[in-house]
Amino acid sequence: MRNLDTPVKQIRRKIFTEIAKIGFESTDESMIHDIESIPYNIVEERAKYRESIYRERAVASERVRLAMGLSLRPENRSVHLTDGVKSSNIDEKYYEHELNLKNYDLESGYMLGINEDVLKVRHEKDKIIMTSLKESFRDWEAYRFIGKIDTSSHGYTYEMLSNSRKSSFFQNYREQQESFLGSRTELFWMVQRFENNFYVELEKCEVLGMSPNSCLEGDMNPFLGSTIFPMETRKILALYFRRKGQKKNFCEDMVRFFVSQIQLSVCEYKCVGILMDSHL
Repeated sequence: MRNLDTPVKQIRRKIFTEIAKIGFESTDESMIHDIESIPYNIVEERAKYRESIYRERAVASERVRLAMGLSLRPENRSVHLTDGVKSSNIDEKYYEHELNLKNYDLESGYMLGINEDVLKVRHEKDKIIMTSLKESFRDWEAYRFIGKIDTSSHGYTYEMLSNSRKSSFFQNYREQQESFLGSRTELFWMVQRFENNFYVELEKCEVLGMSPNSCLEGDMNPFLGSTIFPMETRKILALYFRRKGQKKNFCEDMVRFFVSQIQLSVCEYKCVGILMDSHL
């Protein structure tokens, strides 16, 4: 119990007392000898708590190492009692600096710039902890990688459009095979896999002999140049889109973008887009 003075407590007090004396009284030349003498000072000529004096001194030696902050000696090899004392006897103070992620975004990625002052970095819940010998971190650099950008400058409050795509088993399989399956399901998925598709969605598709009067062409691939099969000789793959938003200009631009992306994979047809509820 807490208030009982047991033999174990008495041994602990003796060991800490002897180590404290060494810290105040010993010199650099006598420190190793004084530490090795502690088990002999504590355990006298007769054993009190073990069957032999040698075992009692061996246990006391391990207690001395633990009291100095050292590890227990291994059983499979010889290690001196004071092994590791000199390397731990250094006058250094470590500081831990915290970067609170609650003030930023927990879903973003973070990276610390190259800095010789940082000894160790670890991540805990809602924060990043950096260990250093310096008390301040005035010149340190940290980088934040944002997955989604919110734009609200000069009165512009619309979503930021990008060509980032959702990851899926179907898309990973297609990229590994490096082939286009040519199915209707794949055409629909090519549109749905864009993360920022807020305005239109693909409703249906059909093959036509000629382009409809009112259609939107995929004119966002100017780098393709001349192709083996001219667009004028190809059949028409009409892609019918349904409006999801109320902004007409955005809807038309998104249709052109999707048609351009599908055209990169479909070589045997000329792709055109039709916004079904528009009057072009």
